[in-house]
Amino acid sequence: MKPNYYLLLVIIIGFILPVSCKKTQPVDQLSLLPPATTTGANTFGCLVNGTAMLPTDVKPSLSNPNPNGGIEKVFWDSAILEIAIYNANSKEPEPYYLLFHFGTFNKLQSGVTINWEQSSFDDQFSPYYMYHNHLTGSFYDDSSKVYHWYGSYNGSGSIILTNFNTSQKIISGTFSGKMRMQNGNKEVLITNGRFDIKW
Repeated sequence: MKPNYYLLLVIIIGFILPVSCKKTQPVDQLSLLPPATTTGANTFGCLVNGTAMLPTDVKPSLSNPNPNGGIEKVFWDSAILEIAIYNANSKEPEPYYLLFHFGTFNKLQSGVTINWEQSSFDDQFSPYYMYHNHLTGSFYDDSSKVYHWYGSYNGSGSIILTNFNTSQKIISGTFSGKMRMQNGNKEVLITNGRFDIKW
């Protein structure tokens, strides 16, 4: 009895089609963010143009044996706190970077809304640097294939402090807004931001 090649072909196609048509479901980026807590859990997360940004430690190397951690806290004096976020596991060649500059630290309290101001772009000689509240970030641009500096500007976003406790040394909040490219007009959208940090 001759084999029925037509029937065999139909069976093979029946197995191949469901496999080839099965699409990979996109990851819900919001689900990757940590919960918005207020306990000093040392967590951070936000969406940058819809993509999750999470703190991850930079790996040591010969050129950088003592790299930054995912979350770094620096006090300049009693009035200034800076929180730097490093996203070393981003798919781009270098980590995303986001710096929060609280220039009115000694005036903060729970429940306060902090409006973003003009970024100094980390220039310590800028008039916007010291006693202002602003953000600076470095983000990868798909069109130019390089990193660019972005900064907040007056009224471009805000932070709501959900917990500010100096005795327990906890600062927690939620945030969202836009950051504009330095010397340009392109912007990135920051949404669903949350941090819960013990200094």
